Amino acid sequence: MNYLIKPFSIICALIILSSCEEDEVVEKCQFTDPTYQFTTEQEQKRISFEYFEGQIIKYRSNDNEVLNFEVYEVRNCPRGSYESGFFGTSLKHTYDSQIIRLQIIENDTAKYSYRTKVQYFLTSQGNRFRNAFNFPLWNVRNAGYANPEEQDPANIFITNNDEINSIGTMNILNHTFNKVIKIESNSTDVVSSREFGLLDQNVNILYYDQDFGIIRFDEVDGTIWQVKYPE
Repeated sequence: MNYLIKPFSIICALIILSSCEEDEVVEKCQFTDPTYQFTTEQEQKRISFEYFEGQIIKYRSNDNEVLNFEVYEVRNCPRGSYESGFFGTSLKHTYDSQIIRLQIIENDTAKYSYRTKVQYFLTSQGNRFRNAFNFPLWNVRNAGYANPEEQDPANIFITNNDEINSIGTMNILNHTFNKVIKIESNSTDVVSSREFGLLDQNVNILYYDQDFGIIRFDEVDGTIWQVKYPE
């Protein structure tokens, strides 16, 4: 009998795991016509570049070194907000959302948390608009959340940020970006916290294009990293 139980248990476990994975995939994009929608102005903040999972975005330095950003999740669809009750969780409302997650291959290790990842967020959760992203090489610690309910980590907030300067058009390695903003940390500190990955947190200037995301970042020592736009 023992010989029969073990294979049966394994089969049951596999069925449960596969059904969980299916539900997770459905959850990613199961809502339409969200309760809280982006306004026309907010919709223009959405990254329009078509990232796809497995894609590698390369950034090259003026020392001819390369960092590879690998896309591992793209969600361009509404999400659900839930509340817990005596009989489990129930859907409160739905809201417009965009999430793009990338890992810096040279910075990544499975030991560390989501704060080691590059993550772009646009959300209208709870009818509150947030435009933010997480950049693990930023030299000022700000362990905030783009969406506190989902604990989506972000350390740079574009919405209502006085440290942002509009640049407009900028040419990076023979590609022109038209909606560029410059963000400065106003710090020359270099931090070596492994909470954010293997690389130092030594970037104090970022150039962000609202159609693409990060297009350039400058280190405290003057090293400049620029994106090689995928053609």
